[in-house]
Amino acid sequence: MHKLESGSIRTYSMDAETDPAQITVGRNRRRLGIFLGTLLLSSLVGLAYTFIRPAIYQSTATLLVTLAEPATARIQATTDAPTMVTERSPRQNDPYYVATQRQVLTSQEILTQLSERLSGKDTPELAGSANDLRDKLEAAPVGDTNMIELHARGSQPEGLPLLLNTWIEIYLTAQRNAERSAAASTVTILQQQVQELKPRIAAKRQQLDQFRQRHDIVSTENLENPAPAQLKGLQEALSKAREREITAKGQLAALKETTLQRNPVLRNQDQARVDALQSRADNLREQLRQFSDKFTPKYMALDPDIVSMTQNLEKLERQIVDARQQSQKQAVAEAEQEFFSARQTVTDLQQQ
Repeated sequence: MHKLESGSIRTYSMDAETDPAQITVGRNRRRLGIFLGTLLLSSLVGLAYTFIRPAIYQSTATLLVTLAEPATARIQATTDAPTMVTERSPRQNDPYYVATQRQVLTSQEILTQLSERLSGKDTPELAGSANDLRDKLEAAPVGDTNMIELHARGSQPEGLPLLLNTWIEIYLTAQRNAERSAAASTVTILQQQVQELKPRIAAKRQQLDQFRQRHDIVSTENLENPAPAQLKGLQEALSKAREREITAKGQLAALKETTLQRNPVLRNQDQARVDALQSRADNLREQLRQFSDKFTPKYMALDPDIVSMTQNLEKLERQIVDARQQSQKQAVAEAEQEFFSARQTVTDLQQQ
């Protein structure tokens, strides 16, 4: 440090090495260099570790799990008092059931079967114990639905779909076996209840027969009483007569509709006659068309044979129209007669 004097003002000059601001800047630069070097080194180490680690692949499948209400839930105890059976619909969006099936999928039994199944296949990368498979597999519910999302993770992507499919197959087989077992149990329960009901039904029937004999009651289910038997026959005849009336009414309405539309309907017995007339008319038209290709209309009007053929064609056309109309009228008349006959039969049976 040098001391300078100039009049009454004193100034001091400092070296850069002793300047506090310059010292601070230097320290910050050193700290920044250390930080950047450390950051670069750690980044390189992290990237190297990431690239050195083996790749992990994942395969995903979605499984829908539903279960109808078991039949045993609708079986009521056999008591003297009547009971009401309420049908319940299949479970919908049942979180408890989904959680239960999720535990079944990751249970020791399922994973053990999966391990045994995979050990018999040519897939050494998938072989392992149940605990090893537990680390590779995951079952997670999908929201508030009855679906479970299955995940399989591993370093060999080719075998993951096989792992998932085998897992699902084993689970579905176990479900089918459980359902068959439940069905067999239900059948056994029902058979036991039937066997318990048989003596009670026989006793009730015996009491009913004794009551009928004591009060001289004739069964309406048998032919012992002629009145109920006759009433049953009349009801069956009335039902058939009403069906006949409805059919006849529909046919009559259809025939009248075709009459209004000028589209007559031919009866089966008139169809052959009209077809014969139509065939003769078509032959005459074809002959006249051939003549018209060779001769002029003036010549054709003077030729007696051609004139006769034209008159015959007009006559045939009138006969066809008349035959169609007559057949239509006959069909309507027959339909009306059938309808009135059926209606009268219904009236008579109702009176009886």
